[in-house]
Amino acid sequence: IYSSPLYNMIQRGMDFKSFSMTMVAHYSRRLGARMILTVGVLATVYASYLFIMHTLTPDMPTASHDAILKTRFSSPKPSRDILIVDIDERTLALLSDKQGRWPWSRDVLADGLQKLNGLGARAVLFGVLLSDPDKTNADADAVMNMTAQMSRPTAFPLIRLNPKNDAQSQLKVIQIPGVQLKEKQHADTTISVILPMFGSMHDRLGVANQKPDADGIVRKYPLRWEEAKFILHSMVQRTAELAAVDITKVPNLISLNWRNKQGRYNRISFGDMYLDQLKPEQAQAFKGAFVVLSLSAPGLGQ
Repeated sequence: IYSSPLYNMIQRGMDFKSFSMTMVAHYSRRLGARMILTVGVLATVYASYLFIMHTLTPDMPTASHDAILKTRFSSPKPSRDILIVDIDERTLALLSDKQGRWPWSRDVLADGLQKLNGLGARAVLFGVLLSDPDKTNADADAVMNMTAQMSRPTAFPLIRLNPKNDAQSQLKVIQIPGVQLKEKQHADTTISVILPMFGSMHDRLGVANQKPDADGIVRKYPLRWEEAKFILHSMVQRTAELAAVDITKVPNLISLNWRNKQGRYNRISFGDMYLDQLKPEQAQAFKGAFVVLSLSAPGLGQ
């Protein structure tokens, strides 16, 4: 057996391993100090680079954030108390015969909001901005205005425009219900925003803007929209408060839980709800839920 080809191969492998370990030990003794010094210098240079980049571009995200989200084994389960009612491509197809192309008459959205309340939603985040009157159907606008007034636990969006336009605006920030001024002398500050055209919505407004990082990706959400002179409600904050949820201990800046690995939030097409085509389990999902009315069909919204 000691002269077999297998034995000779094993012996040569062991000899090579011993030789390799000897060479490593030899050069480690010779280069040990210089190697440690080299690694230390490189680490210092890299740390200095990260410090300088963070100082110059504080809004840039850290590389570890995305890596952690992508490589984690699991994540929190999506809340079953959140339900997305989506104006998606299926909805457009279902309503095309009677309602035509988007945008529909405002009474369609009003009827949808009434159905959400009738199904037992706890609160509604109304993610559709209605900023201009429908000049061809004033009655539908009146229905929407009345429905918004009656649907109290509903948050409506406002869009914050570029602050560079504030000087040209005639709207004073103090005129937005729920605004918090940081100083009393800021009461005459003007603000450039797009508001819903319906006055019945103005006491339940929330900022619908996102705050992307320097690379254009949204990773965090500000619960309160804070600027130098004032603080406005966000849509999420307004919705939670309308549902009597205590969020005083929630941090203002929330990291978003992208790439969920425990399933997605429950999602129902607006068309199925509007046409009363819900399955029993779908109808049950509305009871006590926070409903987000969203637009995902291509070309309609974010």
